[in-house]
Amino acid sequence: MKNGSFYVGASAGSIIAGPDIAISGWGLSGDKNLVNMTNTSGFNLVSFAVYPHFMEEEREFLEQKSKEVNYEVIPLTDSQAVCVGNGSIEIW
Repeated sequence: MKNGSFYVGASAGSIIAGPDIAISGWGLSGDKNLVNMTNTSGFNLVSFAVYPHFMEEEREFLEQKSKEVNYEVIPLTDSQAVCVGNGSIEIW
């Protein structure tokens, strides 16, 4: 993204900003691909994927599943946000 850009995404809006949206189907409450989508590319605004609505009991599953992708997966609870700026990534 260009300097000075601002993007806010919650839930699916945070997932689509990353490299791929397939992460939206992870976990017991993940979305099912009912339309058989084959291209799950995201907007690639950031180099990582956000795993929204994270609960601590999912940590082991998420750590294992994250090994299947070639980008960082950042788990966020419903009370957290990720801020990207000046070359850094911060969890708030």
